[in-house]
Amino acid sequence: MPPPGTDARTFELHSDIAGSDADVERNGQQNLMSRSALEEELLEGPQQGFLEMASEEERRMATKRIKLQLKERKKTAKRTAGGGGFGASGKGRVREHVEFAPNKDKGGFGAIVLEEGVARVNGCMSTDTAEKLLAYINRQLVESMDEVSEGKAEELSRFADVLGKRKRWDMLLPLEESDEVLQAMHEIFHEGGNGLGGAIEAILGKDSRLYELSALISDPGSERQALHPDFPYQDTLPPALTSFVALQDVAPDMGPTTFLPRSSTAEHHQELKDRLWAGHSHQGLLATAPNKLNTLGTADCSLYNPMTLHCGGANRSEDKRRVLFYFSFMNPAVGAETITEGASLRPELKERGLTLQNIKKIVKDWKKVESLA
Repeated sequence: MPPPGTDARTFELHSDIAGSDADVERNGQQNLMSRSALEEELLEGPQQGFLEMASEEERRMATKRIKLQLKERKKTAKRTAGGGGFGASGKGRVREHVEFAPNKDKGGFGAIVLEEGVARVNGCMSTDTAEKLLAYINRQLVESMDEVSEGKAEELSRFADVLGKRKRWDMLLPLEESDEVLQAMHEIFHEGGNGLGGAIEAILGKDSRLYELSALISDPGSERQALHPDFPYQDTLPPALTSFVALQDVAPDMGPTTFLPRSSTAEHHQELKDRLWAGHSHQGLLATAPNKLNTLGTADCSLYNPMTLHCGGANRSEDKRRVLFYFSFMNPAVGAETITEGASLRPELKERGLTLQNIKKIVKDWKKVESLA
């Protein structure tokens, strides 16, 4: 997990993935740009494709495989009399959500995330809601920049740090103060049966904590990021889940996120670390690993395990801004100090420690009032 005070999206700059602080200071942005250029070259080719939504049959089979794994773990737990599951909680251990709940994963997308590290979920909100949220975020970006420049707000109360800052912003969003955000969250968790909310609860549980609520904005000229995980490897259920929702169609020239499916492994993380110290190489896992461009349509979403290797692309379009509405929930096993210190979340929301269950109630109650107005 990121150390307190460190944003998850730049965690690799403070971990073994990117090397020591001295290395980061010595090589700085130039090293990251060199890495990202080579990585782009390596990832392009026949192994590159587009992230597509798994078919109903693929999701059904993934769920079946996960259920069989759970059954085998329970058998093992009985034999060892110590507890199994995905990181069991024995006596004296930290309470956590330790086992995937297939009954909550109605759409089967959670099973895909557990196997692939990332799943595409189409139509997680209406296009009308996405367009209204996009307009709100564009207005809010101007207002937030003005508030910071005029000294009316602290920068960290409006923006989080982000890897590759040139023409790229990670803008923190409010919750109850924005009807557009509330409507989007209501549709995700209470309408349409798109399966996104169920997948999150199935993997992390209803007590998972809101960790991020923000918008990633990249304008033409923004740079490609170096490949990175948001969290270091750990052999457990995902420590968190992040949802990227496209608020406009994302074309290849707009810098879509590149995901490496099935890369949330010790082997993949070790290679990324070794590449830094051994010098850039055209060999290894990155040269052959399948990777997917996240060219989402308006209102489509990618749900991913933050241990999965990924990077934002360079926006090489002439005049197209790419905006992703995103939110993350964290496994209850992760300490509260990380949630309050190292998150792309407004300070007032950090203080409240909202859970998935709280968020669902807030947006449901808001919708009831809204419908009476």
